[in-house]
Amino acid sequence: MGVLGGMLGSLFINVNTRMGRLRKRFVNTKLKKIIETGLYAGLTISIAFWCTAGLNVCKENPKTYTAENLALHKVEEEVKTQNTWICPDKENTYSPIATLFFNTEKGVIRSLFTANE
Repeated sequence: MGVLGGMLGSLFINVNTRMGRLRKRFVNTKLKKIIETGLYAGLTISIAFWCTAGLNVCKENPKTYTAENLALHKVEEEVKTQNTWICPDKENTYSPIATLFFNTEKGVIRSLFTANE
């Protein structure tokens, strides 16, 4: 795994250096900078949308309704952070991928720590 990480890091640095040179050479006016920013934002949004839609698997909400959890309202907070964006049964299922992509930092961390898998 260490070799793969090193190779991916090296590839990232190489691509980033080449992109920096291309940007310095071709993106040199205000209009081009605005267009580049718009293209980057559109590409980022498209990747997030298609990853969520393509890798989606709806899972059942965890049934951890113990007296302690209900008293502390832990279950309600856990269910609030789960994203049901693409699931047909929005009451009993959630999408783990959509929860990671379209949630606040606090919600993502909470869902990672409370995940069963």
